[in-house]
Amino acid sequence: MKSFITTVSLFLTASTSFAIAQSSICSEGYHPQCCASDVLGLDSSSCGAPPKQPTNGADLVAICREVGQEASCCSSPVYDLGVICVPVVGV
Repeated sequence: MKSFITTVSLFLTASTSFAIAQSSICSEGYHPQCCASDVLGLDSSSCGAPPKQPTNGADLVAICREVGQEASCCSSPVYDLGVICVPVVGV
């Protein structure tokens, strides 16, 4: 029982840390992404999750540069518009 409680506590702590890190990178409703290009803020085909978990906006920029892409904060797909991307917070 103690190990179960410890495991759950560690999971919740990690989840909270991830949420705090994401909120300092992107505005609410947007997710950190690495994109090949950004055309008028709309880009539905060339964005993906960064290969490593960024800790802040500058870290996301560095991680995306390592793979030859640009850091963005993107929404979930919206109807036929695709994905809407905005600049990273604090960069």
